[in-house]
Amino acid sequence: MIHYYLFVWQVMLYKLFDYINPFTYFFKIKCVKRFYSKHGVNDMNKFTNQRIINAPDEGLNMVWAGINLSGLIIICEYGFFNIIQSCLNRYLIQYVWENNVYKFSFVALLLILPATFNYLLIFKEKRYLGYFNTFEKMNRSTRIKNGWLCGIFILLILMFFILSFYFLPQRSS
Repeated sequence: MIHYYLFVWQVMLYKLFDYINPFTYFFKIKCVKRFYSKHGVNDMNKFTNQRIINAPDEGLNMVWAGINLSGLIIICEYGFFNIIQSCLNRYLIQYVWENNVYKFSFVALLLILPATFNYLLIFKEKRYLGYFNTFEKMNRSTRIKNGWLCGIFILLILMFFILSFYFLPQRSS
């Protein structure tokens, strides 16, 4: 559900920024329109929006929604890492940056969970298209309610991440 609403918000954000996108106006020039119509594209703006950027099957906004979901998972992981540091009353991050092997291992561990989550539950065999069809069939009020719940959930994740730094052990100076 979060992935779907990240995609919807990404599409809305793209539409908002499309008003100041210079290529939108460039593709409206008559000679540019004629050039693309010779190659089978009558309206390049519509083609770009529907097939390249906002396509639910392979559009760029779909990729960005997956990246944003991965970022949320990484933020949660790092928040839990901070909570573990506060429970142990030690800064573990200083040991992570001691050498390159520890750095690589730490970053790899942070990236493994979101990568497997996104692949297995969302992108494998394009499962997200089934989820999207389910959410598109919901009535408008349910979709709006679920959108608000996802937004609140994302804000809670960000608050958890920020507050996790508050509980870190204090360094004595």
